[in-house]
Order: sequence, then structure tokens, then C-alpha cells
Amino acid sequence: MRSFDPRKVPQPDISLNFSKVQHFAKIDLEIGCGVGLHAIKRAKSFGERAIIAIEKTKERFAKFEGRLRNHPVMTNLFPVHGEAASVITHFIPEQSLDSIFILYPNPYPKLKQRNLRWHNRAFMRFLID
Repeated sequence: MRSFDPRKVPQPDISLNFSKVQHFAKIDLEIGCGVGLHAIKRAKSFGERAIIAIEKTKERFAKFEGRLRNHPVMTNLFPVHGEAASVITHFIPEQSLDSIFILYPNPYPKLKQRNLRWHNRAFMRFLID
């Protein structure tokens, strides 16, 4: 597996105030949250945990935001529209997460495309560490 160099990861054009997230005893990260169903349910069920929910696609994130408007404000849910590797590398301090949920499909089913699969990226080792 290739090595991961965080210095080569572009700075995302997002804002995440991690100081608000740090006030929670436990922090969960959800990658590929889609329209937010899992993130919202988790935030409601575990109010003592911060839930950072990252979605890359514009359409799904817009649906997530729409879904949030139909719920009471959840101060423990932090939706982020961006590319997960960039967001995590630049905004999430090392050793700060308690749980990571990867809700990501396999868009590259062919064997010759296996090096393109998200779980085969060099970033995965960085995330696990």
C-alpha cells in the first residue's frame, strides 16, 4: 500500500469549528452520511456524543440539510459537505475520535479497479491510526 502524506492533501473549502465538537466527551465520525438518516438517528439517541457527518456529493448533502430542517436543532450533530480525506486531515485532531462509521458504497466493482476503492487508499491506514 502507498504511504499517505497529509501535507499533499488539499485544504477543503469548508468550516468546522472543532472547539464546539471538543466539548463532548465522545466524538463519532460518519463518512459518506448520504441524506443523513443514520447521523440524525445517532445524534438523537446519543446526545452526549458529538456526531461529525461528512458527505461528498452535493445532491445528497442538500437532502441531508432538508431533512435537518424537519427535526429539532441537534447541537451534537455537525454536518459537513466535503471530501472526507481532506476534512479529516485538516480539521480532525489525531486520536480525537471514539468511533468511525464508513457508509460508503463500492463504486469500482471490477477487479482491475480495486486500487480505486476507498478502502484501498493510502488514507485508510492514516484513518485507522
